[in-house]
Amino acid sequence: MSVLLVERDGPIARLTLNRPAAGNALDLELARALRDSAKTLSADDTCAVILIDARGALFCGGGDVAAMSAAESPADYVRELAGTVHEALLTLAASDTVVISAVHGAAAGGGFGIVLNSDYVVAAETATFVSAYSKVGLSPDCGSSYLLPRVVGSTRATEFAIVGRPLDAATARDWGVVNAVEPTEQVGATAMRAADRVAGMPPAARAASKRLLAASWLPGYREHLDDERDTIAQLTDTADSERLRAAFLSHGK
Repeated sequence: MSVLLVERDGPIARLTLNRPAAGNALDLELARALRDSAKTLSADDTCAVILIDARGALFCGGGDVAAMSAAESPADYVRELAGTVHEALLTLAASDTVVISAVHGAAAGGGFGIVLNSDYVVAAETATFVSAYSKVGLSPDCGSSYLLPRVVGSTRATEFAIVGRPLDAATARDWGVVNAVEPTEQVGATAMRAADRVAGMPPAARAASKRLLAASWLPGYREHLDDERDTIAQLTDTADSERLRAAFLSHGK
């Protein structure tokens, strides 16, 4: 079974994270699948919308800590993992395709980064949003440290990313992280209705609107993603991260 399910319905593509037993955590296989699908769909003029959702109890638990720690070189693994996911996110950000996420359960770490990189987000009433990086001695990636202050302001960004305040769905909506909050059973339908509306726009107008909205932040995004990648990779080799990752994995057993 593929770790990323890809379905197409006319101008709408649906990408479903499919590692439910691992909380849809991002490992290299899933990261590469996201990158390849992002490149393929963004280059397809007939694809207007990419809808991202997930199977299982969580939307995405962030980076796969077990895969990181099991690698011959955890730092090299994390560098490649972050860099691969960043390729996917930058491709989507620079494309004409509108990205909609349908979130249930937890969106943590890199999963929260996917949310921030989306153009429109529908969350379940029970969804939660967590930074999670400090729990394993790491720093933010997936664009979180670049996009979060722009979305919520520097004070709230510090509260979330450094102090470690988790957000429930209602607070995430109040902060501007998500657009809509729905009962869990209605999240998919609400996200699809939004996708249908976007797909019905004149293509040139849709593309121009997305380009103009991204114009204020996109030029510096690539360089910042590189900085995030290098920083999280360096921290992977620290004694604190090794200790915290071991504790995290032991707690999960």
